Amino acid sequence: MPVRKDLPWTHAAIIGCSVATGVGAAIRHAKVEPGSSVLVVGCGGVGLNVIQGARLAGAKTIIAIDNNPVKLELAGRLGATHTVDVRTTEMAAGVAAIVPGGVDYAFEVVGSPDLVAAAFELVRSGGACVMVGSPPTGSKIPIDGRALFADRRLIGTTGGNNVPHRDIPRIVDLYRAGRLDLDTLITQRLPLARVQEAIDAAEAGTVARSVIVF
Repeated sequence: MPVRKDLPWTHAAIIGCSVATGVGAAIRHAKVEPGSSVLVVGCGGVGLNVIQGARLAGAKTIIAIDNNPVKLELAGRLGATHTVDVRTTEMAAGVAAIVPGGVDYAFEVVGSPDLVAAAFELVRSGGACVMVGSPPTGSKIPIDGRALFADRRLIGTTGGNNVPHRDIPRIVDLYRAGRLDLDTLITQRLPLARVQEAIDAAEAGTVARSVIVF
């Protein structure tokens, strides 16, 4: 697929996975509706773009959950209306204080079966929980089957259900129109010789994305 000449290569590098998956999970797969409430558990590169997708879809309340203050600060910059730091506030209590009846949509973007179950429990009757993160092979999600009553839905997605030749150009258009923030997602640019620094920063959770430049 040709890259538009007005799109920086650094920005093109991050679209293919984290941006397309996160934005697509919210807009394409869950089909977040205007005025709705959204919970995003995990504010890494993909989770931050679920937040952006929810914002683009017109969600009124977007709650970001994480245990990393750097990621929560980024979440606020990218569209979260509320943040909950689970180091100091229990997730269910924090969400209930903001949306007492449960959220319309919840997204688990960590890959933890227990967090999928916890996020599902915070969805209102008729709402949906989307598993975006990739859990370990063979893991089981511990959900009380009765919670599926009242039309609650638990659904999964791969790559945000994107069609690359259709959706990547649209993401680029959103960026060029100033509606999607790719600049904030690139925390640092490093030469190839410093690639280990990029890996260490990702593991430490101090960046949204590092980009290696040649």
